[in-house]
Amino acid sequence: MALQLITRVLDCASGHMGLLTLGCSYERGPALSKQAERHPSIIVIAVVVFLTTSVRGEDVVLPCPEGLLDSTTAITNGLSDTRDGGTVHLGPCTYYLTRAVEARWNHHGAIKGKGRELTFIKILPGAKIDGVPMAAWAEDIGFTPSWSTLFLFENPESGDITISDLSIVVTDPEPAGLQDSIPDDDDWWKGSLYNMIVVTGPRVDTHFERSSFRGAAGNFFGFNVAHVNHVFNFPPTKGNHTVRDCNFESVGVTVNPSQFIGGVITVTDNTFKNTFYGPVIEDCSDCNVRISGNSISEVQSAGIILVRTGKVSLEPSTYLIEHNSIYASDIPADKGIVVTDDFEGSEIKIQDNEIDLTENTSQ
Repeated sequence: MALQLITRVLDCASGHMGLLTLGCSYERGPALSKQAERHPSIIVIAVVVFLTTSVRGEDVVLPCPEGLLDSTTAITNGLSDTRDGGTVHLGPCTYYLTRAVEARWNHHGAIKGKGRELTFIKILPGAKIDGVPMAAWAEDIGFTPSWSTLFLFENPESGDITISDLSIVVTDPEPAGLQDSIPDDDDWWKGSLYNMIVVTGPRVDTHFERSSFRGAAGNFFGFNVAHVNHVFNFPPTKGNHTVRDCNFESVGVTVNPSQFIGGVITVTDNTFKNTFYGPVIEDCSDCNVRISGNSISEVQSAGIILVRTGKVSLEPSTYLIEHNSIYASDIPADKGIVVTDDFEGSEIKIQDNEIDLTENTSQ
């Protein structure tokens, strides 16, 4: 580990880009800066000491890149170093990706920015995001698909992931590269990013807080992002899912926890604007689900959906849907709140929601 990091720093001193440049941009005090102008090796030594003292579980600070640089490897390595309870801290700037950030280990950690108006994650201009294998889907569809994804947390046993205080923004109308999808379904999202964030595993807790997820026009029902946060597993996962005080704009499917057993799902105080769906809660068994205080405007299909697909055996759950506002776009939405007719035994309370599907009254 230490040798690898030292090599990165030495490569950085010789002028390499990407992660190597990020490794050279740690802040330093005025005295060190003045000495460094005369003795550049001082900077190298200081960075080596900082990096080689990092162990898994401790926090990692990723400095702001200087310009349009690829931060994919830097963020991936940061997640690796914090997998046992640490936090990757991002600065008040933009980090660019050219491929998926893949964490294929039991991840118990967080990614935290300086605020959704200050910290941004985007696709590097000109880059296309190729698909990555999704092993958790193999049991359901009979093969392992490869879908374009920005962040993949594939937990073999367990995970606890928090993403907060940042914005993920996709502006390219066709951001996806090569992907191996379900046969005959490609036309639904051809060229569109299939996922911003995927979390899988038999036991996972996920937390999305104070963040923004924004797409643009594209080919998936008019959007360039099909799914924002997609948390699921086959067989079903045991765990909890929280989405609080987040913004979702110009994307297809927003919040989509799927195949949960015995967990608490909380979707509160979020803003959904110009989306195909609001929250979609799919196949929850023995769960406690609360969807409240959300503002859902310019929705194109349905504001809130509770659905059982029959893919897994389900026990009754408890659902509370209250104090949400749901407004349609200029094209009237089909439904405000959708509950399929196979929730026998579950307790479902829908109360004090404001719904207007005839026009965009949010303006």
